[in-house]
Amino acid sequence: MHSRASMADGKTPLMQGEETAPTAPPPAYDDAVSPPNMAQQQNQYGGQYAQPGSTVYYGTIPQSPSTVILSPPPTNAACPVRIQCTNCGQQIITKLTYVTGMTTWLACMAIFVFGGFLGCCFIPFCVDSLKDVRHTCPNCGAHLGTFRKI
Repeated sequence: MHSRASMADGKTPLMQGEETAPTAPPPAYDDAVSPPNMAQQQNQYGGQYAQPGSTVYYGTIPQSPSTVILSPPPTNAACPVRIQCTNCGQQIITKLTYVTGMTTWLACMAIFVFGGFLGCCFIPFCVDSLKDVRHTCPNCGAHLGTFRKI
């Protein structure tokens, strides 16, 4: 088998699966680079040029306004929820924090009335299942909603 450099006629042989190079010269620089504010059309060499008076967009193409679907606030869930943040617009799973609410205070008073006046009435403040659940965005920290037990 001959190597490409060892051919006497100066031409390189084609390997199996290779195609011949096109014989047309490449387009001129002015034909390949189109000026702004001109529509694109194809020239005889496959390059593109523009027609005067029309618009060419570079980078992003303007699109019609998109529809935004807002997620309802997570006021009926005591667990993390997948939602779109109303502040930063990212799809997130909410971060939970437990805050003292009406259920916590009612449990405290009930324990106090039924004999827990020696300090046992403060136990509900240590139990997360008796507290309200506050949902926040882990990215921007925005408050998204609060699930209240009562």
